[in-house]
Amino acid sequence: MNHFDIAHIFTARAEGGFVNNPGDPGGPTKYGVSLRLLRSFGIDINHDGDIDQNDIRDLTPAQAEQLLHDHFWTPLHCDEMPLPLAVAVYDTAVNMGPGRATTFLQQTLNFFPGPSLAADGEIGPQTLGRLEQVAEPPGNLALLVSQYINRRERAYAALGARPQFAAFLGGWMRRIHELREYITTECMG
Repeated sequence: MNHFDIAHIFTARAEGGFVNNPGDPGGPTKYGVSLRLLRSFGIDINHDGDIDQNDIRDLTPAQAEQLLHDHFWTPLHCDEMPLPLAVAVYDTAVNMGPGRATTFLQQTLNFFPGPSLAADGEIGPQTLGRLEQVAEPPGNLALLVSQYINRRERAYAALGARPQFAAFLGGWMRRIHELREYITTECMG
């Protein structure tokens, strides 16, 4: 099984099937693919000439997996990351957006001694080079992953403090707990 498959197992399980929560800014979502994502890339799943809730309803698990691979995993260079971190970054990107996932990574890398990165939300040679430096020494990878997930948890807590997102906080925290457990049991070792 390749790294994407390992990461996607967790994320697909966490995302689940069709949901249309009026409080979700992404709109109707299925298998981690939101209507907002389809519209941003002009993807008409059912080829009926418009991109609407029906496209989300018609989305298959295989289509969702391919879209998430192409629009999250690949642009974030997750294949160039150690597996446990790639799982955390990919899941964060699907749940919170690729910009946040990358910014969290850059901020977390800045936690370690060495040259600082601009937390610009773009993964390029500097971020990848810094990641390689930080993840190499023994013990650093586990700390890096832990610090990354902690940063995401703090972001959820801040979002959950807003009345419009308070209802999501319990699910977000459960996802964080399950992510830590999945990484520990399936990716570290």
